[in-house]
Amino acid sequence: MPLDDEAARRFDQQDKVLREILDGMAEHREYHKLTDPGVSEMVDILKGAKAVKVVIAWFVGTVAVVAGAWAWIVDHVKVIK
Repeated sequence: MPLDDEAARRFDQQDKVLREILDGMAEHREYHKLTDPGVSEMVDILKGAKAVKVVIAWFVGTVAVVAGAWAWIVDHVKVIK
């Protein structure tokens, strides 16, 4: 009989642990329902920030090329007066 008692004790302990896990998952789902809209909005903002970063990098590169071309023209092209 001690083996049956040990098995019953382990099953009781297992039930307790599984109940804690299920309660934690239910709590997590409720928390997720509250925070998901905010997280989605932050992800959208981050995607927008990445797009702005690409546009700014392209603009700065273009300005640098134009400035370099202008400097070369001023240095090498003689204007007849």
